[in-house]
Amino acid sequence: MRTPDVVELLTTEHRTIGELARQLDETDQPAAARDLFVQLVETLAAHEAAEQRVVFPAFRAALPDVELEAVARLGEHEEINELLAEMQTLTPTGLAFAKRASALVLDLERHFEFEEERLFPRLRATLGAEQLRALAEAATRAEAVAPVFPPAAATR
Repeated sequence: MRTPDVVELLTTEHRTIGELARQLDETDQPAAARDLFVQLVETLAAHEAAEQRVVFPAFRAALPDVELEAVARLGEHEEINELLAEMQTLTPTGLAFAKRASALVLDLERHFEFEEERLFPRLRATLGAEQLRALAEAATRAEAVAPVFPPAAATR
């Protein structure tokens, strides 16, 4: 089996995270909402750790002109983490939680769309297949030691 490259890895994770967020937004069962929220947060924390520790530095090294775009992506991570921290304090069956779950879906979709349409193609065009696979391996290692909850959200 061929090892996925970093673009394939992150795109697959985007689909998983997006599906968890949609399920969270659609459920009306408190226990399911809690379980989905925990799973979403853990998956997103690992994904974010890989992007911040491995992928964004690779973007900046390979594509110096991407600096402003990478900084914008980090800002989006902070906004998403703040939303997650706020959701953590709310009752999963409440209207406030439901509204924030809907906002989370939209924020994640917008964030993922930008990365997949603007950043990933540029990274793939700049780096070779071996470099992209090496980045995937490094990203996977970063995910394995990632915090359970995104750092910005955990401090709230």
